Amino acid sequence: MISHDPAFCFIDRLLDPTRLGVTDTPAGARLHPSQINVNAGQYQSPYTLAFDFDWATLTHGLEKPPFVHWREQGREPAFARGPHDWFAPSAYARAHAHPAHGPLPRHYPPSRPPAGVERHRHDAWRAQRLLAVAAAMVGYGWRQHLTPDWNPDAAWFARFGLPADPGQGVSGGAYVAWLYNYALGIQLELDVAAQSRARHVHAPTVGRLTIQRVADARCSYRQLRQQLRPGDVLYLAEGYARQDIRRRLDADDPPPASHALLWLGEVGQAPAGVPLVSDSHAANWLRDTYGSFIPSGVQLRPFYDAAPGSDLRRCCPPGAQSAYFEQFLWASRLLPDVVESEPVGIVEEWLEVATFAG
Repeated sequence: MISHDPAFCFIDRLLDPTRLGVTDTPAGARLHPSQINVNAGQYQSPYTLAFDFDWATLTHGLEKPPFVHWREQGREPAFARGPHDWFAPSAYARAHAHPAHGPLPRHYPPSRPPAGVERHRHDAWRAQRLLAVAAAMVGYGWRQHLTPDWNPDAAWFARFGLPADPGQGVSGGAYVAWLYNYALGIQLELDVAAQSRARHVHAPTVGRLTIQRVADARCSYRQLRQQLRPGDVLYLAEGYARQDIRRRLDADDPPPASHALLWLGEVGQAPAGVPLVSDSHAANWLRDTYGSFIPSGVQLRPFYDAAPGSDLRRCCPPGAQSAYFEQFLWASRLLPDVVESEPVGIVEEWLEVATFAG
């Protein structure tokens, strides 16, 4: 048996708000991600997360199985026994999975707000629970992994003649899928391009949900900010110029999505009012609002308007502008207003994705 315990785990952070640096105030929980960066050098994030709920309300139920332990992150039956299965080549053969991407993630059960949350605030609770889990994952590396706490070493990749990609982490599309899965039990495609094209998703508590496409590259920066809500997913078509993305949208031939971002909205607070996203990115060229380079991996990042003469561009240091808006494809809303019901059966099986981009 090969045992690769993770260096740290977001679950331990979620269940220990003191360790995470959470402060509960009468208005809700407050969190400064600069206190929780791991393996990110001396970087100090200037950003703050402000929630409307206390931390215990946001993390309700996560102290119970199967949420409570990282060893339960693998999908049954092939990856159900933690590292014993995660590092067994036969498990990958049975699951038709790729050993470079690690175990397929389990399907987590749905989450319901605790009894003290008023019904009209359920949607806000869902969105902010999602962002609380995202905050606890700050510091994970960018990896082509599907399960964040799979912790291989270089020898694992060498065994299959693959480029080494050791350590904990997750890719952009798999990161968004993981957050919705773990936080809310909503199971998305793991491939970022397929995820971006999906128009429906199954959530066991509410049945078949329609994914709303709330904006695309034909929107202005101002229009986009007005349309988005916390928890919306933004998809990028990296490598395409903005005018080409617009032209292809007009021709009903959009380019494939290659990266996904989670919109923080009013939960994210930044100097000069710059909107924030959470994502897992391989690059470390993006600067924060004060001009410091943001490390690669899972971080909070600004979503600047890079247009000449924009207010945000003037308030940001040279070289700080983000390509995110320039490569923006469209935004999807996976948390529509829904009427909660009793669990319903899933009428179609989920696609097992073994290869992906993101």
